[in-house]
Amino acid sequence: ISTVWDITLRKRAEKALQKSEEKYKRLSENTPAIVYQFKMNPDGEFTFPFINTAVKSIMGVDSEKVMQNASGFLDMIHPQDQKMFLDGVLKSAKSLELYHAIIRYLKDGEVRWVEARSTPNLIADGSILWDGFIIDITEKKKAEEEKKVLEYKLLQAQKMESIGTLAGGIAHDFN
Repeated sequence: ISTVWDITLRKRAEKALQKSEEKYKRLSENTPAIVYQFKMNPDGEFTFPFINTAVKSIMGVDSEKVMQNASGFLDMIHPQDQKMFLDGVLKSAKSLELYHAIIRYLKDGEVRWVEARSTPNLIADGSILWDGFIIDITEKKKAEEEKKVLEYKLLQAQKMESIGTLAGGIAHDFN
């Protein structure tokens, strides 16, 4: 007696799944943003099941190291932003609403800015898994600061011009 199973459909499905995984991996590796999965276990421990290699160019850490130990990545967050980050993560975990934050981090002693967005999902084991991305907005923040400085200087110049016009009018009246 023998039994024969036709596994053609299963093999096709496996091949289609493999192609799909390869496609999404190529997409995530070719984007200029950090693409990640961030997980909070029921015991409160944080891990990164996936983070693409863009984390090296943006934040200066190796993706393999981040996936092995999330604390090194989380320690890079600016000390003044760590509470805001943690509060936002816990709020997102509780409400299962989009997490969005603009946070500072330290790279080689320099303060840099990133914007993070991620969508949480509740997993069967009680963990929360966020799928998201992080983009470097340091240049945008620097441009905003420069704009503020220029606007202040323009306002000061306009004040000086007004004082000059007033002084000229008074001098004219005295003449």
